[in-house]
Amino acid sequence: VNPDPYQRHSLWLTLTFGLFFSLSTYGVNQSQTQRTFCTGSVKQAQRVMYYAIVGMLLLRTLINLAGVVIFAFYADCDPLTLGGKKTSNLSVTVSYVLMDLTAIPGLAGLFVASIYAAVLSSVSTQVNSMTALLWEDFLKNLKQFSTWSEVKVTRLQKLLVFLTSIVGICLSLMVTKAPAFITLLFRITGAISGPMIGLFLTGLYLPWVPGKSAGLGFIIGILLSVWIVTGQLTTQEDPPYLEMSHAGCLLSEGANTTAITTTPLSSLLNSTLHNDFVSPSTTDANLILISPDDDDESTVGSMDWLYGLSYCLNYCWGTVSCILFAIVSTLLSGWNNTETVDEKLIAPNAWLVFTKLPLPSFAPPLQKLLRRYRTHSDRKGAEYTDAKLQACDGEMVPMKSPA
Repeated sequence: VNPDPYQRHSLWLTLTFGLFFSLSTYGVNQSQTQRTFCTGSVKQAQRVMYYAIVGMLLLRTLINLAGVVIFAFYADCDPLTLGGKKTSNLSVTVSYVLMDLTAIPGLAGLFVASIYAAVLSSVSTQVNSMTALLWEDFLKNLKQFSTWSEVKVTRLQKLLVFLTSIVGICLSLMVTKAPAFITLLFRITGAISGPMIGLFLTGLYLPWVPGKSAGLGFIIGILLSVWIVTGQLTTQEDPPYLEMSHAGCLLSEGANTTAITTTPLSSLLNSTLHNDFVSPSTTDANLILISPDDDDESTVGSMDWLYGLSYCLNYCWGTVSCILFAIVSTLLSGWNNTETVDEKLIAPNAWLVFTKLPLPSFAPPLQKLLRRYRTHSDRKGAEYTDAKLQACDGEMVPMKSPA
């Protein structure tokens, strides 16, 4: 429960991350919103969301439970650092399946089938959503495709699906080499999805903000988020994980086989939780808590106060920056009134406040400057026109009347 924002994870950081991650997934994500739009009414869409909440709570509980069980199972014999070579922590689940679940016939195959089913379902949805977004928002309005028939459009969309899949496969092969793949993924998606959440919240709950100001806030939010993520990836290192024990590993001499001693799960859980909360001075020699070196603080750059923040806050910074810059732009350039906003596009409570609150009595500063500039330009233009007319009048020669 430490409120320090420079930790990797804490109760408040994970709650903040979960809130904005859920808003991104179920509020502005194309793959989810297109499913919501397929429902017959708003009530049905709300019912679907309630069902999804229950399902996601169950899924997250099972994921966390699986992680705790695997961590406790390997508390005395870490397969990732066995032999002195550190491997990716993504392979711990695979190690558990290959080394232990194979004892139960068919269970390993069920695990692989479940992974494939989940991946194919998610990937197909994401690829189709990306194709629909490319076509509707970028290609459909081009003159080159205005005369295309439905058959040609369908073929083009199939080609886009294929090309998008190829790009996705190449990117997946690249990012799997990253040391902290999940953290890297959440950092990058937070830089993009955070400002998107802010843009939608501005459109729904801030009817005073014009479209140009909202777009400017979104662009600035994207640039700020990308800047923060770039600094995090180039200057910061993730805090080290806990080192696991090898006391329970029995290595046979002259062979590459490893026998793992079996211990009851309850004792493993108790010992793991106990060692996780004791101080480093009283920790067993086989389970050492690694802390950052104090000497490294002298080499921290001037921007470490920003780049050192937890990646769990990336969604939050993008959302807040988008809304704040949109509001500032509105105060400087001008705001909407009830005659320029469609009530159907605004949340009911926000529209009620919009109609009750009076608009600001002062004129926007940028409008004042623009008005003064136009007045000055018009005055200069009028003076220039008068001078030209006077010059023309002085040069005019009276014409003789015909005889």
